[in-house]
Amino acid sequence: MKVKKGRWKIYQLLKSDKELSNYLLEESLLDEKSIVDLVTKYRDIEILPCFGFGKIIVKTLKTNQYQIKNHIKNLMIPQKDQLYKSLISNEFIKEKRFYIVKPLDRSVGTSCYVTLRRKLLSSGWNVSIQHPLPTIPLNNQAITIAKQITKKMEDNIEPDSTLVIKLLTHEKNLWISDIMELRPLSKWSQYKSVTSKKKYKVRLPDTAILTEKSLFDFLQKYKQVFIKPCNGQWGKGIAQITLKDHDVYEIHYEKKSIEVTGFVTTYEFLQSTLLLNNFYLVQQKIKLARMDGNIFDIRVLIQLDPDCDTWIVNGALIKIAHDDYIVTNVSKKILPLGEALEKLYGSNTELLKKKVDHASYHLANRFHHLYKDITIIGFDLGVDLEGNIWFIEANFKPDISMFYLLKDKGMHEKIVNGIKKNKKKKTYEQVGDTPTIPPPLA
Repeated sequence: MKVKKGRWKIYQLLKSDKELSNYLLEESLLDEKSIVDLVTKYRDIEILPCFGFGKIIVKTLKTNQYQIKNHIKNLMIPQKDQLYKSLISNEFIKEKRFYIVKPLDRSVGTSCYVTLRRKLLSSGWNVSIQHPLPTIPLNNQAITIAKQITKKMEDNIEPDSTLVIKLLTHEKNLWISDIMELRPLSKWSQYKSVTSKKKYKVRLPDTAILTEKSLFDFLQKYKQVFIKPCNGQWGKGIAQITLKDHDVYEIHYEKKSIEVTGFVTTYEFLQSTLLLNNFYLVQQKIKLARMDGNIFDIRVLIQLDPDCDTWIVNGALIKIAHDDYIVTNVSKKILPLGEALEKLYGSNTELLKKKVDHASYHLANRFHHLYKDITIIGFDLGVDLEGNIWFIEANFKPDISMFYLLKDKGMHEKIVNGIKKNKKKKTYEQVGDTPTIPPPLA
């Protein structure tokens, strides 16, 4: 059985390296025999698709039964030789998709995440570590292992990908738990791309890979946070967590809102409802301005003119969230940016519009340095109570239909004409290293 990409391919590649193989947890392609062998040996195991996200956990209970669960289902199986068939018959896995099976990460010991992004115009890597390990030598060893992994994988990963390597410590040893190759335009890649530049014209909310520790730390610091899937669209999977009095946590997602007592119980609830299905980030919640009592954000549509290598803002509007929603993807109203800001800020409207444009040009320039073939970006930006502009996320295949919903169709026409103009351009690999940027604000 030959798997051309994903976790199993990476495992085989690292297994062939004598030094890196010492840090690998045992792993197998999922089949009827491998799941029985590993659950017998380790009792608790996890199953992951070879490519993508969607974790399945199999636990051996004290009653000698076996529990299978993912973010949707929870099933009890009396015998381990029924596990594989139960996974298929209950649609935990798809028959034509490949999966790996490995020991479940233990809570004993410590985990850390090393993120690596290729440096601009060089073959080196930007390295950052989340949840530093207890000692400096262990941290140095973790970074060394991560760099060895990138060197081994270099010919097998996309040039613009972001690698996230999860390492575990157990009995003073380091183990490679998982390696995630994130697409170049994922939310974590976006955040690391923008923060890797020291000077930028827009504020960014504090963001980290979601773990039990990072969620606890963020809630202690900010009291209210968002969690969001690293790969996702249309606001799906986003939840707001609020730390209230007496160790009570409010979880708000879609139109639902529940309260849970105790942090451990809260995290377990999130795992069972959301986290097993994706790679998640945690982010501080910004106190954004509101309109009609509801949150709103700004959608800026910026396009690259292939004739003069200049970024042009062809559309800007605000999306007002529907009642009781925490995201604007379900909007109750869409307004042109100028009209909306006039209602909120009066005489400061022009200054705010300039801030929005300036932030958009600088962000577009940053992403253009990294991804040369982009010609259109939809930025979601926020405005706080003091008039500061915040970066929420970038959309590289933005929905332009919302601009058609405006009474004045002028912005929609400009956007459509910009798309047509870029389609007519036959070759578009070299678009210039520095698109035109407006002069700094006074």
